[in-house]
Amino acid sequence: MKDNRQLWSHFPSAIAQAIRRSANDAAHRLAKRPLSWRRQDRPVPYPRLLESYPFDQGISGTTPAVQSLVDEPDPVHDQVSWFENLRVRKEKVTRLHFYFHDILSGKKPTAMRVAQATVTDKSPTFFGMIMMADDPLTEGPEPTSKLLGRAQGLYGSASQGELGLIMAMNYGFTDGKYNGSSLSILGRNSAMHPLREMPIVGGTGVFRLARGSAFAKTHWFDPASGDAIVEYNVTVIHY
Repeated sequence: MKDNRQLWSHFPSAIAQAIRRSANDAAHRLAKRPLSWRRQDRPVPYPRLLESYPFDQGISGTTPAVQSLVDEPDPVHDQVSWFENLRVRKEKVTRLHFYFHDILSGKKPTAMRVAQATVTDKSPTFFGMIMMADDPLTEGPEPTSKLLGRAQGLYGSASQGELGLIMAMNYGFTDGKYNGSSLSILGRNSAMHPLREMPIVGGTGVFRLARGSAFAKTHWFDPASGDAIVEYNVTVIHY
């Protein structure tokens, strides 16, 4: 039988019997669900059931490998539902304040050079330099302050006239209600200016479909090592 949906509709009991309960209890219970739904005159959610069931075309002689598919949350379905209900969701405005520690010196630097151009060492702005960062985000300016998350990504010198960095960074949060959520920043950071504005182009978790602005101000900078602590004030619009 080529149509999986037709197979489930007409032969749910045969499928249940074809799967040995002792070999795979989860698959057995899953196979019996359409039969119980039909007895109760309940509609069978074919698309979701077929997405989760391992049958390809018809019944195979080999016991399918099903791993804890019954009675577990369906993250894919939850995400689809979230977007389907987007039109009735209200936008929220969230403001965040934290400190970004970009440390190039010492035994455990949080950012390091991974590439450069042939002219980088001769350039007053380090033009062509690319840095990879895994910088801590803290509640206060002290390195020992409470850790709120990490900024991970790339930044590089993209200007020959001044120290202008192009930032492609993911700011992932690990504390409180924002744990597991992140913001993405992609834009120009004129590092020597007193105040810089960079766009927030997206986010995940609590900040799904985020947009907004991040304002950065240098709190401390060591010209000899390049180490810096930067204060961030972020305004985010999200759902």
